[in-house]
Amino acid sequence: MIPALTGILAPHGLATSFESIASYTSTAGSTVTFSSIPSTYTHLQLRIANFTQSANQAPIFTFNSDSTSVYAYHEITGDGSSASAYGIANTSNISNQYYGNTVNTSNYPSSCVMDILDYSNSNKFKVTRSLWGSDFNGSGRVGFGSGLWRSTSVISSITITCATDTLKAGCVFNLYGVKA
Repeated sequence: MIPALTGILAPHGLATSFESIASYTSTAGSTVTFSSIPSTYTHLQLRIANFTQSANQAPIFTFNSDSTSVYAYHEITGDGSSASAYGIANTSNISNQYYGNTVNTSNYPSSCVMDILDYSNSNKFKVTRSLWGSDFNGSGRVGFGSGLWRSTSVISSITITCATDTLKAGCVFNLYGVKA
């Protein structure tokens, strides 16, 4: 038994608790918006199970309805035999490009976890980090990405859409507040 492990880790900035803020299960063709997000947490965590009707549809994230070209993101992904990287600056959203491009959730499971760091700090730009994976019956794919929203605004809403397709019914989105 490791005594008081939480007390040892907490001063180093690791999460000590997660609290559910909201949950949403999509209907066909819907857009997901988490609004009125309280600013009482250190970070946010968004968890997504499954995503689009078909492959080649990346999830798109915007904050506070801002779709101006103040976002940037990059990612690296692999399938066990090869790796790929992608990045873009001065764009109108944060996207997990490879997550959407490799996932056909009609047949195979997938998941994504996005941390939105220091979302309520009005003295710094907002940074995200994402981990995702998909199983294609033995030929899956995993990835890691990060994003930037060049704004010091406190994030009070998150909107999630698809590139050109629509959400399928039954995709699950959970938003958590993280206290450090």
